[in-house]
Amino acid sequence: MITNDDIFSEIEAMETVRAGLKSDYEKSMLKGEILMIRLLHNIRTNMVAVMKHQGIELVKAKQQKTQDNI
Repeated sequence: MITNDDIFSEIEAMETVRAGLKSDYEKSMLKGEILMIRLLHNIRTNMVAVMKHQGIELVKAKQQKTQDNI
């Protein structure tokens, strides 16, 4: 399961790469991908809020994140 910290660190890495690009096309395509990731994260957050409100039990992470299982 991907964590919020993982999502935000990947978005930060993508923003760093985007800042170094020269092509406006590549910059806009990467910006669009970042936007999609943020929207998907927002949808997931909203789904979790609805599930909590309805009393649905959330799935617990089975293992801690290590370098081997990323």
